[in-house]
Amino acid sequence: MESSSQGNLTVPALVKNGGLDNSKTFKALHSRVPELKPTLNFISKSKLSNSQADSVARNLTFDKYFKVDRIGLSGGLLLLWDKSLKLIEGEFNEILMAKEKHGDREKSFKAMDEFKKALEDCDLGDLTADIDTYTWLV
Repeated sequence: MESSSQGNLTVPALVKNGGLDNSKTFKALHSRVPELKPTLNFISKSKLSNSQADSVARNLTFDKYFKVDRIGLSGGLLLLWDKSLKLIEGEFNEILMAKEKHGDREKSFKAMDEFKKALEDCDLGDLTADIDTYTWLV
């Protein structure tokens, strides 16, 4: 489990990269959720259909979730969160720190400062984890 933090925002998060399409993997995750009590749970490459994602969300007892259906037998995303977490999602196409930019031209510090101020004005925080970019938890 990770604690994601930016400023005063701390969110217990559970990240899983890989399918939930077999009962062993689902049982392992299902047993960890009550123990770790994450507020946010992200599963990439879930390999779940929309109806399977609905079932997983109910069984893991998260209040809210967003899903992307698999294509064939691969892909799929599942983001689950507790109702106490205010979550706003979207592609803002901006960064807060220069280290978030890879390749091409550097981003201007003015643009980063303006985006940071917009987040602060709306009382929003970045859910950037204090860990490596790619995370796997089994």
